Amino acid sequence: LVSLGPIVHNPRVVEKLQRMGVTVARELNDIRGRAVLIPSHGARPEVWAELEAKGVEVVDATCPFVRKAQRAAERLADEGFFAVVFGEGGHPEVRGILGWTRGRGTATLEVVEAVEIGRSRGPLGLLSQTTRPPEAFDEFAAAVKRELASLQGEVPCVNTICPSTRKRYAAARELAKRADLV
Repeated sequence: LVSLGPIVHNPRVVEKLQRMGVTVARELNDIRGRAVLIPSHGARPEVWAELEAKGVEVVDATCPFVRKAQRAAERLADEGFFAVVFGEGGHPEVRGILGWTRGRGTATLEVVEAVEIGRSRGPLGLLSQTTRPPEAFDEFAAAVKRELASLQGEVPCVNTICPSTRKRYAAARELAKRADLV
């Protein structure tokens, strides 16, 4: 079994899987074998099509919350919105999500950039990388909506932050209240 990139951001898990015979391919061209594992970050539709063309068995380990973000991005694009993902453009999850927009999306962490995109590319729809801080996304979305209200009216915003991520951020905030250093 070959994983198309590390299955998760956890070196111990990746090492354990490697000891069990799972190798990691950095690119599609590096894939040798009959079965490929799509990591938790998911993949663009083009990757799925290329794997199908190669005739390999695909094992989909895409996180259900990443899958939700992919579908939200696809739906926004299908409905005529330019999807803006609040996230890191180079992150594998974000690259995968953007693939589902078929060229009608981008990623940014900057309100000014999102607003400019809304002014130049047409109506925006917002979603988030699944692991971004919830409060940061809420602030980003509120600011973008406020800036584009007169131009666009309602800016659709899809909550795609993972519930576990929300819990971890909340737990960290609570711990910070009781500790001198976190």
